[in-house]
Amino acid sequence: MNAGAAARAGRAPSHTNPAGRLIALLCSEFGDDPQIRAGSIAWNELRAAAVFESASADALARSTAEWQETVRALVAEIAPELDAPAVALTLTALVEGLSGRWLTAQITSTEAQATVQQVLIQLGLTHTETH
Repeated sequence: MNAGAAARAGRAPSHTNPAGRLIALLCSEFGDDPQIRAGSIAWNELRAAAVFESASADALARSTAEWQETVRALVAEIAPELDAPAVALTLTALVEGLSGRWLTAQITSTEAQATVQQVLIQLGLTHTETH
């Protein structure tokens, strides 16, 4: 999630403010590009394997912590009054859960992105939806 999402978010147009970067980072986990889907499948497979393999669990924990820290820093910049570590945990867990539903065709990438954007609006981290 880390490098691929950061690269995709960085390519997103007009996301120079922290809220735009946060939306781009989280929503870049869903899309019609085969590389996005392949990356999401790989992360879900790693997450499943980590249940049984401690080496995978350690690697996954480190990577997740890095991703969560990136989200935490953006949240803290946007809304210093929020508990940024708790919000980052919530947002990264939301994306991971939506990813599983998206990969199993329970929701579309558009629905996943809209859900993320709605949560960001409800948390006061952004004021408008972007598509």
